[in-house]
Amino acid sequence: MTAIAHVGMTVTDLEAAVAWYSDLLGLEPLGPPALVRAGEGYDGELAAEVFGAGFGAFRQAHLAGTNGTALELFEFLDPASERRAGGFDFRSTGIFHVCLVAREIERTADRIAALGGRRRMERAAAVFP
Repeated sequence: MTAIAHVGMTVTDLEAAVAWYSDLLGLEPLGPPALVRAGEGYDGELAAEVFGAGFGAFRQAHLAGTNGTALELFEFLDPASERRAGGFDFRSTGIFHVCLVAREIERTADRIAALGGRRRMERAAAVFP
């Protein structure tokens, strides 16, 4: 492996998530959202194989940052996506954060909080100072 191409994330409202990541954080949508149904066309065949029995359909959107790394958002329709029960637990396995680069980190963090995001630190911290 030589690079990360994209990260996939499940959301409950695709339009709201696309707006959040594009309008607020500056990621660029790579096209309109797509509908994928199990067994329909190439993508539907792949999805049915990946997700297995019980999968019916999802909508997805791809967004990319200026470095080319993409974020793939999935809103499952059949069965429907569900918000994770309980709060954040750092001990649970799986992805627990996505790190994005911002030129004005404090201003960006303030904007995220003002639009409903949760700020976990009093001040933003540079990852690579």
